[in-house]
Amino acid sequence: MHTSQSYYSNYYGWSWFSDMRRAFLGYFDFVNPPGYMAVSTNLYYNSGLWDAFRIEIDAGRSVVFLVDSNGDSLTDHFVTVIGYDVVGDVKQYAALNTWDKSIHWYPFGPLSSGKPRGIYGATTFRIYYLENAVFLPNVMK
Repeated sequence: MHTSQSYYSNYYGWSWFSDMRRAFLGYFDFVNPPGYMAVSTNLYYNSGLWDAFRIEIDAGRSVVFLVDSNGDSLTDHFVTVIGYDVVGDVKQYAALNTWDKSIHWYPFGPLSSGKPRGIYGATTFRIYYLENAVFLPNVMK
């Protein structure tokens, strides 16, 4: 992820959202488990993110969110998201924040001034066993 690498303009623990997908796939390629393939996707906050995120969690796959930890409308932290709930009409996500070992619940919503833990985007990561993969011919359109 090039975390804290000044060559990539990452200082003091920073990483870029655009590097998340590449980092997941790079790690998978490094481990290179025979018979498997991996897919990773960056999803930006929009009206469909709630459903896409729930599908991943329901399938047993955690998701990484890039969030604004202090409510200043600027992203500053990645969290591993492991669950969701709806309390009344408030959508929530459960996250591990890397600052302690607790599970934290936050309102699910976009970046917004004065509202900590707003979401910029999500990164998903799936591993498939090749026997179950669908291979399509390489057809140019």
